Amino acid sequence: MRISRLFVPQPLVIGCPAPVGKALARYVQRVLRLRNGDEVVIFDGSGAEYAARLCEPCAFPAWLRDRTEADAELIFSPSAEQPLTPGRSATSVRILIGPEGGFSESEVAAATDAGFEPMRLGPRILRAETAATMAVGAVQLLWGDLSQHRQTDH
Repeated sequence: MRISRLFVPQPLVIGCPAPVGKALARYVQRVLRLRNGDEVVIFDGSGAEYAARLCEPCAFPAWLRDRTEADAELIFSPSAEQPLTPGRSATSVRILIGPEGGFSESEVAAATDAGFEPMRLGPRILRAETAATMAVGAVQLLWGDLSQHRQTDH
């Protein structure tokens, strides 16, 4: 039996679910004709590969209930009152980025009830893939080490 290799654009973490988009899920199901439990190899371009088994899609409320918590959990929404601001820190951050068109009000409420803080990145509505890159960059700049100068030996 041949094991398929699949590129996943998000950074992968051992032991954590690997989110896949609709296009890859459709490809796995319709083109490769894989079923639940079939083994695949996934990679994110970092040089590492991971054995995986791409399971039934998880409903948003179930994922909120069953996740492991991070130091900061943020849901980005253009309707949020609180902007992302400097002055806090976290060693682990979980960021929720909505689909095209954004999260519904009930999804934002469910995430907030589960402990996520609603934040906004600014007044612009961004595409899902752009919003993810923007959110990670903003969090890294404000709370991470991008603003710290590192001296290196040459």
